[in-house]
Formats: sequence, C-alpha cells, structure tokens
Amino acid sequence: MCCPVDAPPPQPLAGVKIPAYMQGRAFAGPAKAAANEFVFITRDRMDEYYDMMRSVMDSRWLYIRNYRPDLPYVQPLKYMFQARGYQSWARVAREGKLTPATAMFWGEKPTEELYDSLADPDNVHNLAADPAHRDTLERLRAALEKRVIANLDNGFLPEGSALEGYNASHAPGAYPIERVFALANLASERNAANLPKLIAALDDPCEPLRWWAAQGCTMLRGQAAPAEAALRRHLDDPSGGVAVAAAEALGSLARADLALPVLRHWAAGKNRGFALQATNVLERLGEPQSTSPAKKGKP
Repeated sequence: MCCPVDAPPPQPLAGVKIPAYMQGRAFAGPAKAAANEFVFITRDRMDEYYDMMRSVMDSRWLYIRNYRPDLPYVQPLKYMFQARGYQSWARVAREGKLTPATAMFWGEKPTEELYDSLADPDNVHNLAADPAHRDTLERLRAALEKRVIANLDNGFLPEGSALEGYNASHAPGAYPIERVFALANLASERNAANLPKLIAALDDPCEPLRWWAAQGCTMLRGQAAPAEAALRRHLDDPSGGVAVAAAEALGSLARADLALPVLRHWAAGKNRGFALQATNVLERLGEPQSTSPAKKGKP
C-alpha cells in the first residue's frame, strides 16, 4: 500500500529525529535503511599496550592494514594474561608446538591482509599478494582511505598530542589528514627504498608526519641506519610522541645509550599518553617499567 502524499516522513523506532551528526542507520522500524556496503573495524590501544590496525569488510571480503606490522598480534596485556588459557597458549608458543596458523599470532604481521570470508571463514589464507585479487584489494583500500579521511581518524595522531580529540582534530586546517594517511601507509610498507622520504618527513613542522616518519624508521630497523643523525635531532622534539618514536628508532639501531634517557624522561612525565608510549618502548627494548595511565579502550 502506498503512503498518502501528505504522510509525515518515517521516524526511527524511538520516534525522535535522527541527528545529522550520527553515522548509524536505522535497522528496524518505519525508517529502516538499506544495509551498509562496508563495515569498518579499528584496533589502537588495548589497555596498556599499543598497536594499530584498520580494516574494512563487505559481505565477502576482509581487508586489514597493519600500521605496526613489526608488533605481534598478541600483546602481553597484564589483565588478559591472568587467564590460564592465554598462559597456556604462550607456553605452547615458546615450546614451538603451535600450528603455522596459530603461530602467526606470535610473530610479525604482514602489512596487508586480504581474506575471502566465504571460502576461508577462519581467515587463514592471506590473498593480499595474489594478482588474481588485485581489484578487490584496491577497492577495499580505496574504501578505507575514504573513511579515514572523511572521519579525520584520530588514530593517526599520537595519543597525548594537543591535536587529539574530536574538537581539536576537526578544527579547520588542524592537520593534513591526506598527507598523514599517505605517510602512515608508506611507513608501514617497511621498504628501505622509502627511507629518503621518511628522513625528509622527520623535519616537517606537522607533528603527526614527524611521528609516522620516526615509526617508519623503527619498522625498518637496521636498514634505517642512514636516518640516525635526523633521528637524534628529534630526541628533544617538542612532541613527546615524536621524541619517543625517535628514541625507539634509535633503540632499533642499537643506540640504547641515546634512547633510554629520553624514554625514561617521558615515562615519568605527566602526559599519560606519552608516558604509556615510552613505557611500551622500554619494555620492547628489554627494560620493564611500571605505569598506570587511564585506559583508553580494548580492541
């Protein structure tokens, strides 16, 4: 039956007008909307540890971009590892008794992952490098880029930055999200051919660009040796996030003598975001620290 021409517009289930700033769609009731084409998923801080992943999926395909592929999927979260199941998993991993599909969680990640969730519902077979699925990979990459830029994704900023937060990051001209996103992608490729671009970005006036440049050097490890002088200049960067990232990169170049004093300084500081980042790096370098900043969220 058709609605009368003068019928009021459909209302959501609660009978109130949907605010324009809300991105969700009504899933039931007279205002029920068509299903989204994509679902977007994020991973940033998990209790006291950092990682960064962005993913997008449609009804068949799952695409994951790992922005710190040098970090394992499994992070040693204190609360999580009180569970005996996790303790057992860690023990079997140390003993080398895991299957290849489960052992992957304890090692480094690929930069990109692509899974056919219909043919491979457990997401075991990564098809990102398969030329036969190049079009799918590029379609989902483009969807992710569009979403990140439209939302001014705060995850591309160091926690503790003055730019962080909805109001600060959405102020006109706050930071160039397109350039930051492009450099984050470049850094996560872990390709030594990109090192000159990372070194150049270390001296950019934009804080998140310097941050990603330093992280890119960390991910290259010893291949980033030509960046040492540039990294040393940023040990006293005005941004604690950049200073910590530069220290981590130098630590990966076996310059703990330069890195540790900077990391200890920021770990003891009042900015909880920078303190937690420094603590994470100290633990990765083999110098456990204790800190208890407020939790930002679980994956």
